[in-house]
Amino acid sequence: MLRNICFAIGRAAVLFALLLLSGCDEQAWNSPYPDFSPDGNTLYTAFSIQPKTLDPAKSYSENELIFIAAIYEPPYEYNYLLRPYTLQPLTAATLAEPKYDPMTNISTYRIQIKPNIYYQQHPAFEKLQMVNISTIILLNRKLQNTKP
Repeated sequence: MLRNICFAIGRAAVLFALLLLSGCDEQAWNSPYPDFSPDGNTLYTAFSIQPKTLDPAKSYSENELIFIAAIYEPPYEYNYLLRPYTLQPLTAATLAEPKYDPMTNISTYRIQIKPNIYYQQHPAFEKLQMVNISTIILLNRKLQNTKP
């Protein structure tokens, strides 16, 4: 009697293991992408809302951050291994030193970018030797007033 019970439990365990292993396949049976290639260069992910903009100055959603972090490299980054955190250049050649002009009450930052780093053509980068915050605000207002 005990032998029959052990045999039934063993048979149930083998059937359960076969059932679990039948779901192990390289391609999911309910995949919405039937031509899925694991060697491809495509990221499939789900969003709670659709990304509205890829402009880092206007974005506020975590869904947009996924793309922005992969597209844009900021001039500086924090070194989180040092305490307190320190700012270090990423695409900038050196840390910018502010130059304060007491006559205009404006601080100017000159950021030199490392060689072989290119940006898309944009009106903000046209013929500007020094960019200060008032110039950036003025260019931003001009761009917002223009219609595409």
